Amino acid sequence: MTRLGRRQLLSAVSTTTVAALAGCSDLLDEEREPDSEESTDENESPDEPEAEKTDDSSPETPAAFARQFVEKLAADRFEEASNLTPTAGPIPAGNLERVWMGYTAVHGEFEEITAVGEAADLEPGQTRAFGDAAVIDVTMTFERGEDGLLVGVKDDAVAVVDFPVEYERPTYVDPDSFATESVTVPAEGCHLDGIATVPTEATGSDDVPGVVLVHGSTPTDKNYQNGSTQLFRDLAEGLASCGIAVLRYDKRTYSCIPDLADRSLDRTIVDDALVAVDQLRALEGVDADRIVVVGHSLGGMAAPRIAARDGSLAGAVGLAAPARPLYDVFLEQYEHRLSVGEHDWEQLNTQYDRMQEDAERIRNGEYQADEVVAEYPGALWQSLEDYDHVDTARDVDVPLRFLQGRRDFQVSPENDFELWRTELEDRPATTFESYDGLDHLFMSGEGPSVPYETMVRNNVEEAMIDDLVAWIDGR
Repeated sequence: MTRLGRRQLLSAVSTTTVAALAGCSDLLDEEREPDSEESTDENESPDEPEAEKTDDSSPETPAAFARQFVEKLAADRFEEASNLTPTAGPIPAGNLERVWMGYTAVHGEFEEITAVGEAADLEPGQTRAFGDAAVIDVTMTFERGEDGLLVGVKDDAVAVVDFPVEYERPTYVDPDSFATESVTVPAEGCHLDGIATVPTEATGSDDVPGVVLVHGSTPTDKNYQNGSTQLFRDLAEGLASCGIAVLRYDKRTYSCIPDLADRSLDRTIVDDALVAVDQLRALEGVDADRIVVVGHSLGGMAAPRIAARDGSLAGAVGLAAPARPLYDVFLEQYEHRLSVGEHDWEQLNTQYDRMQEDAERIRNGEYQADEVVAEYPGALWQSLEDYDHVDTARDVDVPLRFLQGRRDFQVSPENDFELWRTELEDRPATTFESYDGLDHLFMSGEGPSVPYETMVRNNVEEAMIDDLVAWIDGR
């Protein structure tokens, strides 16, 4: 649901690129430009105290300008911060307010700016988006940790803002307990790069259970990278540290960009997940009879279909899985986004009005397979109309598990998670668990959940990993 090229189709909950801070939106998941496993290992923010000292005495420098901009954000002076952006295309105060709310939701109260210096090692997408602007990395200390903000300064204005890519491996991961192997998922018409994370104990006499991670709506990579978060890497390495093999792979729409009319639920999610399941079954040391699919967001909605088509899975898990029609989920997301913060964001209101119109078109079937409506292709809406996910979940003969963060505004704890529970309450081998304080990516935060918090450095909560491990071990 997004922009052109690699990002043409499936955008979700917030804007995720530097250009996005001028106003484009996402709805279910977040998306980033391609990355590599190596490029995301604990890149430290530049720390250049000498440059910072010079900047303080030279307010005309890009670094000093970036510092001034962040100081205004930290003081909740969002209108003034917006006034520092280009008059021809300003970043709205309401957008900047929600960016800052993302930092404080994850890290707590702001304390101070600790370093200001030129940024290094930008990702390809960031390099293109920043263009010839001076890119300044502003390092900030908060109540619960340190993080950064990339500020692009050009012609005495903040032209571009983005989140740095500074992934930190969670403490519950034991890298000595597993091995990683690059694999290719040989999907039809599009071979997908993947990573198998296999516990070292799998080389012994006992085979280990396995998990295939299944993406949601957006064209994300194998790590599910969003700014400084990597949902699928956290899950894979966390599960592997506890003796479970995991296969994760690039989503088809991230790698291949199929035609609009070819972007049904099966084509973009289900078919490739089934190939990945077979791939994991064939790995040495993995118990082929104990394979579980774990789908996130739209992937969680698709999990019962994957299980039904495969026929031999040991179980399926829905993480933050929508239970209602997606257009209703999207409308509620916009309503939440409009309700948080004190500053208006006119473009968000415009997008909400458009989404209401598109949702009505989808209800009435007034669209074609090869057109984009409600930020998705008509082919996807047609396939979802034909797929009764609740009935499929009720009928499929595998154990099901549904997990939900209670701070998630992208998929509602009350209107989606509880609907699954109500509809499947009499179904055998069906369990549910929700977590206070966790958002759509099952990461901790405080206060109202906002889209940009999923870009701020954070990790999947260990308790959720532990629950998955216990359930999978019981298969």
